Amino acid sequence: MDQAKRGAAALEAGDYGKAVEEYSAAISVNPVAAPYYIKRSQAYHRTGKFAEALADAEVGLGLARQRGNRELIKEAQLRRATTMYHTKRYGDAIFLLDIIDKMSGGKDNMAGILRTQAKMQMDNPDVPEEAKKCTIEEFPQVALPTADQDRPKQDTGKDISEQNKQPAVVKPTPADKIKVDFFEGPDTATVVVMAKGVPKDKLTVEIEKHAVHIAFPLAEGKDFNYTADPLFGPVVPSESTYRMTPNKIEIKLKKAGKVRWKALEGSTATSSGNSQSLQQLREELKAKPEAVDAGPAAYPTSSKKGPKNWDKIVEETSSEEKKKDKFVDSDDEGDETTKFFRQLYKGATPEQQRAMMKSFTESGGTVLSTDWSNVGSNTVNPEPPEGMQANKW
Repeated sequence: MDQAKRGAAALEAGDYGKAVEEYSAAISVNPVAAPYYIKRSQAYHRTGKFAEALADAEVGLGLARQRGNRELIKEAQLRRATTMYHTKRYGDAIFLLDIIDKMSGGKDNMAGILRTQAKMQMDNPDVPEEAKKCTIEEFPQVALPTADQDRPKQDTGKDISEQNKQPAVVKPTPADKIKVDFFEGPDTATVVVMAKGVPKDKLTVEIEKHAVHIAFPLAEGKDFNYTADPLFGPVVPSESTYRMTPNKIEIKLKKAGKVRWKALEGSTATSSGNSQSLQQLREELKAKPEAVDAGPAAYPTSSKKGPKNWDKIVEETSSEEKKKDKFVDSDDEGDETTKFFRQLYKGATPEQQRAMMKSFTESGGTVLSTDWSNVGSNTVNPEPPEGMQANKW
């Protein structure tokens, strides 16, 4: 299909908006093609539209499961896990990455790197406990498209709209099954309420500078009310929007400043909008654990040139990469594996960076470890993929 080919070319070229457009056109022709949703999920993710990326990944997963395609199921789960990680849902990400690990026999390198990165966040005491919980299922319940849902009938001259006189009845979601998710982008924070059958004319969404309120009637005769007050940071109500689909309500909040939100809600001090709280956030984001200065150290090695000072190597590598705007600073360049590796290295402590450099160098690029206590005093032997052989050069 031409649209799918153009979408793949745009995705490869980094033109993610064009990729979304082409894959959307391809989906309108073939609405049950799982690969199109999975690829569009990737394009949405790269533009920071995490809610859309997750929705496409879950539809792609459902369609792949219908077809019994194991590879597509694994690819869709990886898209879900990637979105979970980048929206700070580390417990959910680990849950999915464990599933991928079992499916691939531990041979999916991208999933392995992302899993290491997610575990670092799980061990981080500054990460909220809520982010470490698993709140999802292996196969989410989502409405899946059918093969003819977007195609007009060919054997009738009637207006297409006549075919839809009897709209499908959507069963409202029970109160205890309604979920509220939070996704973050560079300029926006998105609240997604997963609820089916909400009457559009009775939905209330109020967006204020420091709060958001959502309300709608439930089938049980009661009302659903959700309020986030205060928000983690101030927003611009006039530039914030919301939309409603048969399955969810999506509120996109425009941030008043480029500050990363740790959660949807914050303390009164955090969401007050004054310069002092913003400065505190900047300092907190910049803060890194201090390494104990024990002087340069040389560690055992099998190199013929003698022991290597991995502290010095890390320092020189970091300095050089910063000059080139790569590895440390360029998170948007290269393939998915390279970007995850850069992010992992950038967010690691000096000790973890030493472990990464030593394990990667000594193993010829086949082993990556952040555990210095394990690799610091031992030579890291190559572990090539199954069916391949390590050679010495």
